[in-house]
Amino acid sequence: MHPLRRTSIAIAMSALLIQACGGGGGGGTEGPPAGALAQGVSNEADAPTANTLPSNPAAAGPGGTPVSAAVPGAVYDDTEVGRLRLATFDAINAIRVASGSGALRQNRILDAAAQGHAAYGAANPDQALSDGQTAGRPAFTGATPRDRAAGYAADPVLGHGIVDRPPAGANCADVVRALPFVSTFLWPADDLGVGVHAFDDPNGGRRVHRCILVTGTPDWSSVQLPVAGDAAVFPAPGATLSLSNPAIAPSRLVAVSTYNRAARATAAADVVVSRFELQAGAGAPVALNPSSLPVPLPPGIVVGAYSTPLTAGTTYTVRFEATVRGVPLTKTWTFSVVP
Repeated sequence: MHPLRRTSIAIAMSALLIQACGGGGGGGTEGPPAGALAQGVSNEADAPTANTLPSNPAAAGPGGTPVSAAVPGAVYDDTEVGRLRLATFDAINAIRVASGSGALRQNRILDAAAQGHAAYGAANPDQALSDGQTAGRPAFTGATPRDRAAGYAADPVLGHGIVDRPPAGANCADVVRALPFVSTFLWPADDLGVGVHAFDDPNGGRRVHRCILVTGTPDWSSVQLPVAGDAAVFPAPGATLSLSNPAIAPSRLVAVSTYNRAARATAAADVVVSRFELQAGAGAPVALNPSSLPVPLPPGIVVGAYSTPLTAGTTYTVRFEATVRGVPLTKTWTFSVVP
């Protein structure tokens, strides 16, 4: 098998691709419906459940390092699975760089953890969308994401995402562009591992796959972060969305990661939003409605929804103002919509 390699990533995207996760089909022996998403952010060192944040006091204070726009290219085997892993890795980093959260390095321990969990899901379809494993079951590699990433760091903060059976014509690289994976794009992290299980769908007669995404940082106090007062956002600044192309269609959601080198939220109350609005061209600004997603998000990520359809040929401006643990944060950016 020959390795696949990408050159160092230094990406300036003119378009942010978004693929809806889709539905339909599913069931059967391979687990939940096609296009199902599951995602969590966990720090298994502090609690055995997902979606907890580090208890280390340094987590809330100033710190961090500059975000990276370039990392060494990822390398995977030149096989069906390897090609899917590489495409997914590159797609995640493209969006992270464009959004301002920084590129992630390939990490072999996280890669092995992700691939091991992909194998576990293949052997245990009833747990295919869980981030946990049950000892004694086939292909068991560790009960929690932290267990499976043993040797990565003494006290890591890990994120865990799963994409299950993308719709026809799409792959995991397409699906991770959907906003429900905003945590993978905007959550502060330094490293990434990708796992893939490819199989024949017993219900649809087509080749499908499931992807496991594991993000990590070995030291939360020095994780890459935007400068003080700035934020990573989605859609990315300068993104172009299409009303006719489902691969780059608007999702009606806007997200802001308030984590930066001045302050980091450890609870939802740490972020006080005073302005979150969308303006079409020279029109009047419209407030974005607070929105929840079908997956839990860290307290420092704020999501808003717009209720009216977007118009082709229009540039939209997003304005966000808040305080994070009393520290001001202001972000204004634009994205465009084409037919």
